[in-house]
Amino acid sequence: MSNSLPPISPGQWDRVKEYQDDLRRRQESTIKKEQQENFFRTSLRASKKLQALKNTSNGLAADFDKHCVLVEEKECHFGYSNKCYSPTSSTPRQSLSDLHDDTDSPKKDFAAHVGTISSIVSTEKGESNLMVVKIFKPEDDSYLGATVKNEGNRVLIGRIIQGGICEKTKSLVEGDELIEVNGRDLRGQSVNEVSDMLRRCHGDIIFIILPSPSRNLSHQNHSKDGSFSSDGSVQNVLRTKAPAPVIHHIRALFDYDPEDDYFVPCRELALKFQRGDILHVISKKDENWWQAYREDDFTSRGRDKNSVGDTNQQLAGLIPSSSFQKQVELYNREVDRKAVNDDQRGRSKGIFGCHNKKEGPTLKKKKKGVNMVTIQDEECSEEEVLTYEDVCLYLSRSGRKRPVVLIGPEGVGCLELRQKLIESDKNRYGSAVPHTTRPQKGNERDGLDFHFTSKQKFLEDSKNGMFVEYGEFQKFFYGTSVTAVQNVVQQSKTCLLTLRPESLAQLRKSDLMPYVVFIAPPALMQLKRQKEMLGMYGVKDEELKQILNEGKRMEQCYGHMFDHIIVNIEYQRSLSELKEMITKLDTEPQWVSNSWLTDKVNSFKGGQVNGRGRITSFFEEGKIPI
Repeated sequence: MSNSLPPISPGQWDRVKEYQDDLRRRQESTIKKEQQENFFRTSLRASKKLQALKNTSNGLAADFDKHCVLVEEKECHFGYSNKCYSPTSSTPRQSLSDLHDDTDSPKKDFAAHVGTISSIVSTEKGESNLMVVKIFKPEDDSYLGATVKNEGNRVLIGRIIQGGICEKTKSLVEGDELIEVNGRDLRGQSVNEVSDMLRRCHGDIIFIILPSPSRNLSHQNHSKDGSFSSDGSVQNVLRTKAPAPVIHHIRALFDYDPEDDYFVPCRELALKFQRGDILHVISKKDENWWQAYREDDFTSRGRDKNSVGDTNQQLAGLIPSSSFQKQVELYNREVDRKAVNDDQRGRSKGIFGCHNKKEGPTLKKKKKGVNMVTIQDEECSEEEVLTYEDVCLYLSRSGRKRPVVLIGPEGVGCLELRQKLIESDKNRYGSAVPHTTRPQKGNERDGLDFHFTSKQKFLEDSKNGMFVEYGEFQKFFYGTSVTAVQNVVQQSKTCLLTLRPESLAQLRKSDLMPYVVFIAPPALMQLKRQKEMLGMYGVKDEELKQILNEGKRMEQCYGHMFDHIIVNIEYQRSLSELKEMITKLDTEPQWVSNSWLTDKVNSFKGGQVNGRGRITSFFEEGKIPI
């Protein structure tokens, strides 16, 4: 393939001149309209009648502002009305690692050959405002990595997707107006028509564009960036090296499916993810829609210096930004709240149209046993909108073990799993010694069986946030303190805890860095057989259904704080899965909340951002290279 554009044909010259005339007329019309508006504004401001009216209307305007609530409609910046040319089907795409190589590279076909027609036109008519761009699109690649939108009868580049040909070669930028593609006039074409046409185009694709004002001014300096031969062809390749990306690593705290999203600007390019997925954001240029990769796709792209992309996941996906997701969620909640209120008002009317007496909130009967009280005893907060959490990779080389917290509904087997795990290897696993206010028995050892303390000291420590969880049983207080957990960690053991999910928020505020495992109940029949194997034959189906419902409630309310989920179908299988998980926790890096390591990383002198935008620091209690 030649490194130059083909000579400009007479037909193409005629079309270029026609485009130049249309652009000139459009520009003249815009200038004329602005001049008329300026004239009208100047004339009105100088009018004596307007001045007199303004002087007499100040009082009315002030009074009007006090009583009227008029909000000026501002331009929408959400961008969800934008469409794109990208097709609905996706195909494997070739790696683009050669885009930044020399032109002598065997894969130089990916390079974009860019030159400005404006320089040629200026020699004949003194005009310079069009560009010709040639892009090579492989046969097995359906995407150029850009979206288009309509503004009137104009077709503009609306968004450049990271990882695509356009982004790698800088051949097209946001705001470029597409005038012609392979000899076909695009003016007046709809987004769908442009999409279908570009989907069928492969090989060399020649664009005639009106450059965006945001383009680099160096593109217009042909003495440095390009030269033209006597036949009108471009002799060199115009390239710019992309700056190192700044990558933000986040954990999704909600499920997202673009098929259910009305506001997504391009459903084909949107990224589907689930709660708990690690996302790597590589572009936050759009305040409403970020561009990101999932963890598996990001890892497969390669971490070495020469790796650019994976053939199966080349383009980044669109995800809603944190602020935009909050706006959408609050809007949806308000719509649901109004619908519920309207439904309740309709059902509360009596036979004569009178409203029945509103029922007060019902109180759930407390179960007998330990009445657990947490530092933040909060149910599912309807006001809190969960979006993303900043994370970083963590691996400790000091032997520091992260506590493992088992969470699950009562009766699912958390206590049994913890006890069996400790008994399997007491040198590796341990449990925190609880605090209590009850009297010490004769065979009990203070500090080994319990930490015995007074009621006054216990309540004082609870107010100071010393306990992860505490409760009252038979008029005595019991609790698990942060210090007791730290004592197990200092022994190079994995501290196993069984807590209520309401305690997780307080535990995550400490420096313990807990790893939360949700023990989920199996299906109803499996749960019933499990109870029978333990000798519990009199369990009613209603009690089993209550366990299942409680498990669903926990996962819905607190699932964003779960690191791992184990369905307890069979105890031995769950025990083996727990052991394997803890082994990986001790030997492999894990994604943890960035807030846990912020202070520790700041104390290191080696933390920096390398040339590829990746965070590098020490393994010891800090972030590691990714």
